[in-house]
Amino acid sequence: MPLSREPLRDDQLIRHLLGALPEDEAQRVEEESLVDDEVAARLQVAEHDLVDAYARGTLGGDRLARFESFYLASPLRRDRVAFAKRFVAAVDCASPAEQETSATVTARWRGAGAWFPWTLAAAAALLLATGLLLARDVGLRRDMAAARERLAVAEHQVVAVAGQLAEEQRAAAVARRALEDAPAAQPPAAIALLLMPQTRGVDPVPVVTVPAAAAALPLQLRVPATGGAHYTAALRDPSTNGIVWRSSAIPAERGQRWSVVPVRIPASLLKAQHYTLDLFELRAGAPEFVGSYAFEIAGP
Repeated sequence: MPLSREPLRDDQLIRHLLGALPEDEAQRVEEESLVDDEVAARLQVAEHDLVDAYARGTLGGDRLARFESFYLASPLRRDRVAFAKRFVAAVDCASPAEQETSATVTARWRGAGAWFPWTLAAAAALLLATGLLLARDVGLRRDMAAARERLAVAEHQVVAVAGQLAEEQRAAAVARRALEDAPAAQPPAAIALLLMPQTRGVDPVPVVTVPAAAAALPLQLRVPATGGAHYTAALRDPSTNGIVWRSSAIPAERGQRWSVVPVRIPASLLKAQHYTLDLFELRAGAPEFVGSYAFEIAGP
């Protein structure tokens, strides 16, 4: 709970009008005069007394110097002081009855007319605050629209990634079941077929016949001897463009000019159609695409 502050003194209000208060105290006077009617009224009385004293020539010393250097720097305040001087001169030359009437006018001027500058200041502050709020509202609306657009893009990407992940999980489950059903350490049923990477789709596609009793289709993928040490392969179904099987890390068998990457595809995943096998080189960062190897499974 914040501690209550001491009430503002009259000398603080006068020093504020003369620009002699520290910045923090001046800010306090401004704030309290806007929210506290009593402080605003006291500040008006102090200002009227200063103006009257200057108009009558009774203001002296440091207050006179500050009044002329700070208070009279404002054109509006200079006009008020000039009016007060003319009023005081007229009152001094008037009869006692006229002076009494003038005193009544002075009281009314203090009570009503002097409030006009503060009303203008309050209206200007309200207008400025309204403009700032409108500008902030426009900025917030613009930020919200941009955020909604980014959220929509992110949601689309999440849906796409989730679909791809589900597809790969299904392919992995199929491959796992095929490996579980295959006899352990079964030797290859046939000599592995050597495949070359496709070049612009003009090479003939090898046709492979998978024996009914075969547990896997052995393939050898030819790669440059300057390639990496380990690779991974992904079997893609061109009719759906989906991955139906992915291998683990496979060490390459080195040669002088060419190396081969042995791949064994579970036979239970294959049917009579065209397939594409994508090969990736495993590096320290992300896997790097090497090439695609096409083949066709012959029907029974």
